[in-house]
Amino acid sequence: MMTTPATPLRILALDLQDTLVAEIAQGTVERAMLRDLNADLLARVLPDHVVFPLLSRHHDAMAVIERLQALSYAGPMTVVAPSLPRAALVEAELRALGPGRRLNLLVPQGLSRR
Repeated sequence: MMTTPATPLRILALDLQDTLVAEIAQGTVERAMLRDLNADLLARVLPDHVVFPLLSRHHDAMAVIERLQALSYAGPMTVVAPSLPRAALVEAELRALGPGRRLNLLVPQGLSRR
């Protein structure tokens, strides 16, 4: 879980199921789909943190990271994943796309493969 600062974080949750948003996001949450992610959305929400799944029905985390990088988003990112046998390797590969240590992989407790 993310820690709660004095001022609530503005979180942009992309393509996350409502149950996951409720479990992991603490702060003011704006939900959107990847297809809606553009400069106008980032300017309106001004997210402190962006959270998105490793895999969704239409894309994977790499597509989200590439879009965020293209839009010059420089804040932290959390990729929500099911239990993975080599999670550290997956996290390293995603970080190598550009966000480096601004990205972390989160496996919520009790999240099984869906």
